[in-house]
Amino acid sequence: MNASNAIMPQPGMSSSPSPDTALALQRLEQLHRSFFGSEGDGFVLASVPGRIELAGNHTDHQGGHTISAGLNRRIYGLARPNGKDVIRVWMEGFGEGSVNLDNLGPIPAEANSSTALIRGMAAAYKRNGGQPVGFDAVVLSDIPVGSGVSSSAAFEVLVGALIREISPTGWLGSATLPEVSNPAAPPNSLHDGHVATASIADSAEAPGSAKPEARPSCTNTEPTPAQLVQLALDGQFAEGDYFGKPTGAQDQLACAFGGIVALDFSTHPPTIAPIAANFEQGGFALMLIDSRCDHSQYTSQFNAVPSDMRRVAALFDEDRLLEVGLPRLLEHLANVRSTVGDLATMRAIHFFTEDQRVQRQTAALQEGNFQAFARMARESGTSSAMFLQNVSPKGEGCDALQPAMAIQALCAALLGEEGAWRIHGGGFGGSVLAIVPQSHARAFATTMNQALGYEACSPIAIDPQGLKVQRI
Repeated sequence: MNASNAIMPQPGMSSSPSPDTALALQRLEQLHRSFFGSEGDGFVLASVPGRIELAGNHTDHQGGHTISAGLNRRIYGLARPNGKDVIRVWMEGFGEGSVNLDNLGPIPAEANSSTALIRGMAAAYKRNGGQPVGFDAVVLSDIPVGSGVSSSAAFEVLVGALIREISPTGWLGSATLPEVSNPAAPPNSLHDGHVATASIADSAEAPGSAKPEARPSCTNTEPTPAQLVQLALDGQFAEGDYFGKPTGAQDQLACAFGGIVALDFSTHPPTIAPIAANFEQGGFALMLIDSRCDHSQYTSQFNAVPSDMRRVAALFDEDRLLEVGLPRLLEHLANVRSTVGDLATMRAIHFFTEDQRVQRQTAALQEGNFQAFARMARESGTSSAMFLQNVSPKGEGCDALQPAMAIQALCAALLGEEGAWRIHGGGFGGSVLAIVPQSHARAFATTMNQALGYEACSPIAIDPQGLKVQRI
């Protein structure tokens, strides 16, 4: 079972939003009673949105910029302490994952599984000074799997939040990270909807100062922005070191914060800045088009993208392309091409042009210039297809079957310069993001579905609410 399949499968996107929390809670309580026989109080309810990537394809892991947003599809979890040294998580549609807290090292046989993510999140929390304790949890989700909307990242953030809420050491800060200059949470990203600014220095509790005794019970908890950043970085750690898919942290950050956020990975921890933009008011609809090609099947091809970029950086004795810079790359381009080949070289060039474009797209959104944003989104889609080459998977039979690329060809025919389209997320199948004029949205979806022969095109909305946690 892969990371995308760590949670409830969905046959495709629908235009309806996530269910009301009360309805989700009712179903979760039924499941908890059924599988763990638990009733009474002492429960923790949490939910996390999926995410959409608005700009920045494969830029985060090289120290670049991205724009991401919470998606109006959520994963829900209900947990209660079990008094044992084991975390048990039952996932609707996939059964149970169990982790003994006495063994939190990576287990190679668990790679590509939900259990690996649970173990990795518990290990990351302990590494930062937390004290994970056993609990039983049930999980359900309406985030579609294998479509590039970060079902695995949402799962990681959910599990990490439950671990913190159940543990007596609670929401720790991190003594190992430098100050966050302005990790502002967008409106509604925390429980009371305020915009928060904080730094690890002024909001976090050092691991050594954590109190082992249980905290007072309360209705809602409000992790600080710095604590949300740490939670997201724990998810990145779990996915890379335990699941086996090294990534940047944009997916986990977008899931944790919600809303639209501009992410800058040139700093550590990354800087998070909210963007108050409304595509509908700007005259555009956002749509995800399901290619029916599960990108989670192509983890090795996904991993090759950051690997190629790191190979180029290593030629300059750097860890990331950010530290290399485009001028140095161009000055030594002939040597780079002869050493690592043209595909790795093109992927490095894509990083630099894409990173510059994301910064211009951020300015366009801040100015309300959606036409300019859409134009640059088309440029991003072209660069991903031509230079990054992450739209279609490679291998036997892939020449005849390239659904994501075929969808982009349809988008080009239907939208021209009036809208935009680009591969969404890591690529190699998954979904295509389309930015469609509101006046054309219904006709576009109808034509797209008819052409593809299935309900592929789904209007989506941005969820302003990130992680939600409640004690019940």
